[in-house]
Amino acid sequence: LQVLCGMLSPDRGSVKVWGKKLRPGSIQAAYLPQKPALLFCEDTLDADYTAYGRCLGLNEQQREQRLAELEPVLALRELLKQHPYDLSGGQQQRAALGKLLLAKPKILLLDEPTKGMDAAARQSLGQQLRALTGQGVTIVLATHDLDFAALYTELCGMLFDGQLSPLTPSRQFFRQNRIYTTPAHRMAASCLPEAVTCGDVLAALEVQA
Repeated sequence: LQVLCGMLSPDRGSVKVWGKKLRPGSIQAAYLPQKPALLFCEDTLDADYTAYGRCLGLNEQQREQRLAELEPVLALRELLKQHPYDLSGGQQQRAALGKLLLAKPKILLLDEPTKGMDAAARQSLGQQLRALTGQGVTIVLATHDLDFAALYTELCGMLFDGQLSPLTPSRQFFRQNRIYTTPAHRMAASCLPEAVTCGDVLAALEVQA
Protein backbone atom coordinates (compact mmCIF):
# COMPACT_ATOMS: atom_id res chain seq x y z
CA LEU A 1 0.00 0.00 0.00
CA GLN A 2 2.85 2.38 0.78
CA VAL A 3 4.35 1.65 -2.64
CA LEU A 4 0.99 2.34 -4.28
CA CYS A 5 0.73 5.78 -2.68
CA GLY A 6 4.36 6.74 -3.39
CA MET A 7 5.68 6.57 0.18
CA LEU A 8 8.06 3.74 -0.76
CA SER A 9 9.81 2.98 -4.04
CA PRO A 10 9.17 -0.40 -5.68
CA ASP A 11 12.08 -2.86 -5.81
CA ARG A 12 11.45 -3.18 -9.53
CA GLY A 13 9.02 -1.80 -12.07
CA SER A 14 6.89 1.28 -11.52
CA VAL A 15 3.45 2.32 -10.32
CA LYS A 16 1.10 3.93 -12.79
CA VAL A 17 -2.29 5.47 -12.07
CA TRP A 18 -4.55 5.65 -15.11
CA GLY A 19 -1.52 5.31 -17.37
CA LYS A 20 0.58 8.00 -15.68
CA LYS A 21 3.50 7.38 -13.33
CA LEU A 22 2.57 8.06 -9.72
CA ARG A 23 4.28 11.13 -8.27
CA PRO A 24 5.61 10.87 -4.67
CA GLY A 25 3.38 12.91 -2.38
CA SER A 26 0.56 13.01 -4.92
CA ILE A 27 -2.89 13.37 -3.37
CA GLN A 28 -4.29 11.08 -6.04
CA ALA A 29 -3.71 8.26 -3.54
CA ALA A 30 -4.16 8.67 0.23
CA TYR A 31 -2.90 6.07 2.73
CA LEU A 32 -4.57 5.20 6.04
CA PRO A 33 -2.18 3.20 8.29
CA GLN A 34 -3.20 0.49 10.75
CA LYS A 35 -2.89 3.05 13.56
CA PRO A 36 -5.00 6.06 12.46
CA ALA A 37 -3.82 8.04 15.51
CA LEU A 38 -0.50 8.50 13.69
CA LEU A 39 -2.20 10.99 11.38
CA PHE A 40 -3.06 13.48 14.13
CA CYS A 41 -0.79 16.17 15.54
CA GLU A 42 -3.06 18.83 17.16
CA ASP A 43 -5.00 19.05 20.43
CA THR A 44 -8.43 18.92 18.79
CA LEU A 45 -9.68 17.36 15.60
CA ASP A 46 -10.87 20.77 14.40
CA ALA A 47 -7.37 22.25 14.83
CA ASP A 48 -5.88 19.24 13.06
CA TYR A 49 -8.22 19.66 10.09
CA THR A 50 -7.51 23.40 9.98
CA ALA A 51 -3.74 22.83 9.90
CA TYR A 52 -4.06 20.18 7.20
CA GLY A 53 -6.38 22.42 5.21
CA ARG A 54 -3.70 25.11 5.18
CA CYS A 55 -1.18 22.56 3.89
CA LEU A 56 -3.60 21.80 1.06
CA GLY A 57 -3.99 25.49 0.30
CA LEU A 58 -7.61 25.61 1.47
CA ASN A 59 -9.09 28.71 3.06
CA GLU A 60 -11.63 28.43 5.90
CA GLN A 61 -14.61 28.56 3.56
CA GLN A 62 -13.22 25.80 1.34
CA ARG A 63 -12.41 23.61 4.33
CA GLU A 64 -15.93 24.07 5.70
CA GLN A 65 -17.42 23.20 2.33
CA ARG A 66 -15.44 19.97 2.15
CA LEU A 67 -16.40 19.06 5.72
CA ALA A 68 -20.06 19.64 4.81
CA GLU A 69 -19.66 17.26 1.85
CA LEU A 70 -18.23 14.58 4.15
CA GLU A 71 -20.76 15.01 6.96
CA PRO A 72 -23.50 12.74 5.53
CA VAL A 73 -20.98 9.90 5.20
CA LEU A 74 -18.70 10.29 8.23
CA ALA A 75 -20.67 12.39 10.78
CA LEU A 76 -17.60 14.37 11.82
CA ARG A 77 -19.20 17.44 13.44
CA GLU A 78 -19.73 15.67 16.75
CA LEU A 79 -16.01 14.89 16.97
CA LEU A 80 -14.40 18.22 16.04
CA LYS A 81 -13.91 19.61 19.57
CA GLN A 82 -12.40 16.41 20.97
CA HIS A 83 -8.76 15.43 21.23
CA PRO A 84 -8.08 12.79 18.54
CA TYR A 85 -6.50 10.46 21.11
CA ASP A 86 -9.68 10.55 23.22
CA LEU A 87 -11.76 9.07 20.41
CA SER A 88 -12.73 5.42 20.26
CA GLY A 89 -11.16 3.16 17.64
CA GLY A 90 -14.12 3.52 15.30
CA GLN A 91 -14.25 7.31 15.79
CA GLN A 92 -10.51 7.62 15.12
CA GLN A 93 -11.03 5.68 11.90
CA ARG A 94 -13.78 8.08 10.81
CA ALA A 95 -11.72 11.12 11.81
CA ALA A 96 -8.64 9.89 9.97
CA LEU A 97 -10.69 9.13 6.86
CA GLY A 98 -12.16 12.61 7.05
CA LYS A 99 -8.71 14.18 7.22
CA LEU A 100 -7.50 12.25 4.18
CA LEU A 101 -10.65 13.03 2.23
CA LEU A 102 -10.16 16.78 2.69
CA ALA A 103 -7.55 16.38 -0.06
CA LYS A 104 -10.15 14.74 -2.35
CA PRO A 105 -7.94 11.78 -3.27
CA LYS A 106 -9.01 9.65 -6.19
CA ILE A 107 -7.69 6.49 -4.51
CA LEU A 108 -7.95 5.50 -0.84
CA LEU A 109 -5.54 2.85 0.50
CA LEU A 110 -6.53 1.24 3.80
CA ASP A 111 -4.32 -1.00 5.95
CA GLU A 112 -6.36 -3.33 8.21
CA PRO A 113 -9.19 -0.77 8.53
CA THR A 114 -11.34 -2.94 10.86
CA LYS A 115 -8.57 -3.65 13.38
CA GLY A 116 -9.95 -3.37 16.94
CA MET A 117 -13.50 -2.60 15.81
CA ASP A 118 -16.65 -4.20 17.16
CA ALA A 119 -19.40 -5.48 14.86
CA ALA A 120 -21.35 -2.20 14.86
CA ALA A 121 -18.27 -0.12 14.01
CA ARG A 122 -17.31 -2.54 11.23
CA GLN A 123 -20.77 -2.29 9.72
CA SER A 124 -20.67 1.50 9.91
CA LEU A 125 -17.25 1.58 8.23
CA GLY A 126 -18.44 -0.72 5.46
CA GLN A 127 -21.41 1.54 4.76
CA GLN A 128 -19.13 4.60 4.74
CA LEU A 129 -16.79 2.96 2.22
CA ARG A 130 -19.72 2.04 -0.01
CA ALA A 131 -20.88 5.64 0.07
CA LEU A 132 -17.39 6.83 -0.91
CA THR A 133 -17.19 4.45 -3.86
CA GLY A 134 -20.57 5.81 -4.91
CA GLN A 135 -18.91 9.23 -5.04
CA GLY A 136 -16.20 7.95 -7.38
CA VAL A 137 -13.43 7.09 -4.88
CA THR A 138 -11.47 3.90 -5.64
CA ILE A 139 -10.67 1.94 -2.46
CA VAL A 140 -7.92 -0.65 -2.04
CA LEU A 141 -7.61 -2.38 1.32
CA ALA A 142 -5.35 -4.99 2.87
CA THR A 143 -7.11 -7.04 5.52
CA HIS A 144 -7.25 -10.33 7.40
CA ASP A 145 -10.95 -9.67 8.14
CA LEU A 146 -12.45 -12.17 5.69
CA ASP A 147 -16.08 -11.50 6.65
CA PHE A 148 -15.63 -7.77 6.03
CA ALA A 149 -13.96 -8.43 2.68
CA ALA A 150 -16.77 -10.77 1.64
CA LEU A 151 -19.43 -8.24 2.57
CA TYR A 152 -17.99 -4.96 1.32
CA THR A 153 -15.52 -5.57 -1.52
CA GLU A 154 -16.02 -6.20 -5.22
CA LEU A 155 -12.71 -7.92 -6.02
CA CYS A 156 -10.32 -10.00 -3.88
CA GLY A 157 -6.87 -11.49 -4.32
CA MET A 158 -4.42 -13.22 -1.99
CA LEU A 159 -1.02 -11.68 -1.32
CA PHE A 160 1.47 -14.39 -0.35
CA ASP A 161 5.27 -14.51 -0.46
CA GLY A 162 5.43 -11.29 -2.45
CA GLN A 163 2.98 -12.43 -5.11
CA LEU A 164 -0.62 -11.31 -5.66
CA SER A 165 -3.05 -13.82 -7.12
CA PRO A 166 -5.32 -12.62 -9.97
CA LEU A 167 -8.15 -10.46 -8.66
CA THR A 168 -11.47 -12.31 -8.63
CA PRO A 169 -15.04 -11.21 -7.82
CA SER A 170 -15.18 -11.45 -4.04
CA ARG A 171 -17.96 -14.02 -3.67
CA GLN A 172 -16.29 -16.22 -6.27
CA PHE A 173 -12.94 -15.83 -4.49
CA PHE A 174 -14.33 -17.11 -1.18
CA ARG A 175 -16.41 -19.88 -2.78
CA GLN A 176 -13.33 -21.23 -4.57
CA ASN A 177 -11.20 -21.35 -1.40
CA ARG A 178 -11.57 -24.12 1.14
CA ILE A 179 -8.97 -22.93 3.67
CA TYR A 180 -8.66 -19.15 3.26
CA THR A 181 -12.36 -18.38 3.23
CA THR A 182 -15.07 -17.09 5.54
CA PRO A 183 -16.14 -19.17 8.57
CA ALA A 184 -19.68 -19.29 7.15
CA HIS A 185 -18.53 -20.83 3.87
CA ARG A 186 -16.15 -23.24 5.61
CA MET A 187 -19.00 -24.60 7.76
CA ALA A 188 -21.82 -24.57 5.21
CA ALA A 189 -20.09 -25.32 1.88
CA SER A 190 -21.05 -29.01 1.84
CA CYS A 191 -24.79 -28.25 1.91
CA LEU A 192 -24.90 -24.57 0.82
CA PRO A 193 -22.05 -24.16 -1.71
CA GLU A 194 -23.16 -20.65 -2.70
CA ALA A 195 -23.21 -19.33 0.88
CA VAL A 196 -20.31 -17.00 1.74
CA THR A 197 -21.60 -14.90 4.64
CA CYS A 198 -23.71 -15.55 7.73
CA GLY A 199 -26.48 -13.61 6.02
CA ASP A 200 -26.40 -16.08 3.11
CA VAL A 201 -26.80 -19.02 5.51
CA LEU A 202 -29.67 -17.37 7.39
CA ALA A 203 -31.44 -16.47 4.15
CA ALA A 204 -31.13 -20.07 2.91
CA LEU A 205 -32.50 -21.43 6.19
CA GLU A 206 -35.50 -19.09 6.01
CA VAL A 207 -36.29 -20.20 2.45
CA GLN A 208 -36.03 -23.87 3.38
CA ALA A 209 -38.18 -23.35 6.48
